[in-house]
Amino acid sequence: MSKRELAGRCGWHESKASRFESGTRLPSERDLRDWCSACGADGQAEDLISTARGIEGMYVEWRKMERNGLKWAQESVLPLWERTQRFRIYSPWLIPGPVQTASYITALLTSIRDRRGLIDDVPAAVRVRVGKQNIVYGNHTFAILLEESALRYRIGGAEVLAGQLGYLLSVMALPSVSIGIIPQCVDRSLWPVEGFFLYDDKSGRRDRHHAGPRLPAPGHRP
Repeated sequence: MSKRELAGRCGWHESKASRFESGTRLPSERDLRDWCSACGADGQAEDLISTARGIEGMYVEWRKMERNGLKWAQESVLPLWERTQRFRIYSPWLIPGPVQTASYITALLTSIRDRRGLIDDVPAAVRVRVGKQNIVYGNHTFAILLEESALRYRIGGAEVLAGQLGYLLSVMALPSVSIGIIPQCVDRSLWPVEGFFLYDDKSGRRDRHHAGPRLPAPGHRP
């Protein structure tokens, strides 16, 4: 379908479709619904709207973190963690937050601070994040799926990784924690995708290794 045809079906000026195509203008939720309807894909509208909200949230979260620091980023997700009963996590590259050690967290947040040029509040952010780890021992369940590569990347060096893997073995013994690992040697038709968290059945978050954007489930407003 050409831009002109799409614009005609949606009742837009053709220049509006061109700006969407070039990325100089973001479609509104109404625009996305009209677009899906024009393409005969009404059933995909809510998923696209949820994704669009997440993209907007991603930008907002990065700006807030750059202004307020990593400690704020850790504190901002505390209410969500506390009220979530069931966590489902997929991580292709890193050990996920709820089962990280203090040393692993320190190495990870230091890297983010240096790469993004953030204020130096890593020790305070680590204290908040370590405090969040107690949730693993509370009234919550965790289903975690890791790519084998997440167990091999030396975040912070060999000693830090060894301590992290030892801790991972200990939490695997908890009845509330289930951890699966996808071996690197298996044949597969799909390459590793971006990591994500699912909080109960209400919302999700693409894993940005800090307070990433939340994506509400289709049809659900957080």
